[in-house]
Amino acid sequence: MKLSAYHKAKGNSVQLLKLNIPYYTYRKRKFPYIPPEYDKIYCSVVFDGTLDLMQNKRTIFGGENIIFGGTGFSLNVTLPDNIENLKPDYSIYPDNDISYGFISRGCIRKCYFCKVPEKEGGILTQADVVALGEFARAEDVGATPIPQLKSKSKRS
Repeated sequence: MKLSAYHKAKGNSVQLLKLNIPYYTYRKRKFPYIPPEYDKIYCSVVFDGTLDLMQNKRTIFGGENIIFGGTGFSLNVTLPDNIENLKPDYSIYPDNDISYGFISRGCIRKCYFCKVPEKEGGILTQADVVALGEFARAEDVGATPIPQLKSKSKRS
């Protein structure tokens, strides 16, 4: 969403493609075709098992115009500050009228395919639910109204 905001600010058009890549490499699924007219492709690798699959398919898509990132790719590669600090572009999800914010980061679980505990450690509080809702409302990012946000957080 931040990469989308960055590229749109530069006058580029942005499209979100869902590739439906399997989380587990033992699942044999036909890899999706990506049309060649894309100048640049950003691929977020979340889990360990998908990185090899993506790198093997890199040549199919044109190689150098694919940029990998995400916790499954590297624990050290992050977005540059000028992109990381941008307001996310929620318009790439046209059927989604909510905003996302992190109340916590990290994870207590040790799933073999996931790097989140290694990258971010155990659970750490990032924001208070009410403060997050107030920030989202002030920034006009289409956040869920605070009463709904509170009730949703109590059920989680």
